[in-house]
Amino acid sequence: MDFQMSYELTQNDILRTKVRMACVKAANDILADTSAEAAPKWPFCRFVIREPMNSYWLDQIMFSVVSNPMISAQSSDNDIQFEVNSVFSKHALANTNL
Repeated sequence: MDFQMSYELTQNDILRTKVRMACVKAANDILADTSAEAAPKWPFCRFVIREPMNSYWLDQIMFSVVSNPMISAQSSDNDIQFEVNSVFSKHALANTNL
């Protein structure tokens, strides 16, 4: 997949919906973790839970998700959840000022 196709995939409504739902699940999972390692991620997770329709955080994560060439709008929910889980913490830590 070339860069143009990857960019277009970040705008695909079906994939955006799947990634949004996977992010809400990932955020809930991290918020349930009371470890010191999870604590710095909580502000971003709370933001995702509080504003699930906000494009700010979704746009960021979409670019990371589509960097995996195996992800498409036809990918299974499990595959998308796996990919979101693999990038979510990086985004949570990059957005600690929320």
